[in-house]
Amino acid sequence: MKEAEFLFPIAQIGAVYVGFSTLIVVVVQQFTGARGALEAIRLDSMLRLSFLAVIFSLFPYLPYYLELPVETTWRISCLFLGLGWLMYYIHRIRWIRSPRHKDALRYMSAVNRANMFITHPLGILGVLLGALGLWGKLVGFAYLSGIFILLLMAASVFLQLVKSLSSGKAE
Repeated sequence: MKEAEFLFPIAQIGAVYVGFSTLIVVVVQQFTGARGALEAIRLDSMLRLSFLAVIFSLFPYLPYYLELPVETTWRISCLFLGLGWLMYYIHRIRWIRSPRHKDALRYMSAVNRANMFITHPLGILGVLLGALGLWGKLVGFAYLSGIFILLLMAASVFLQLVKSLSSGKAE
C-alpha cells in the first residue's frame, strides 16, 4: 500500500484549511462586526470539502488493518469515498435549487460553477469506477486523485474566501 504514504500529509493539509479559515473568519468578523452570506457559504463549502478529504484520507487504513488484500482495500475505500462524495454533491445541488437559495447559482464564480457541474461529477465517477475495478491496478491512484481533487476544491474556495474577506466587500 505504497500510495497510502500520501494520505497522512493530505489529512494534515485538510485539517489546516479547516483551522486556518475558521480563524480568519472569526478575526475578520470581530473587526467588521458581521460576516456576509457569501462568506458563510464559502466557509461551509470549504469546511465540508476539507472534512471529506481528512476523513477519507484516513479511511483506507481501516480495511488495510483488517488484513484485506491491497486492491480490495482500495476498492472498498473508493466505494465509500464515492458514496460520501455523492451525498455531499446531492446535498449541494438540493441546497442550490432550494427556494431559499434560488439566486445562489447566479452569484457563484465561474470556478465554483465548473467545480459544481464538471469536477464533482467527473471525480465521483472516477472514484466509483475505481470501486468497480475498472482502473485495474491503478485503483489506489484513482482514490488518491479523488482525495486531491477534494483538497484542491477546498483550496479554491479557501482562496476565494480569503480574497473576499481581505477586500472587505462581497463579490
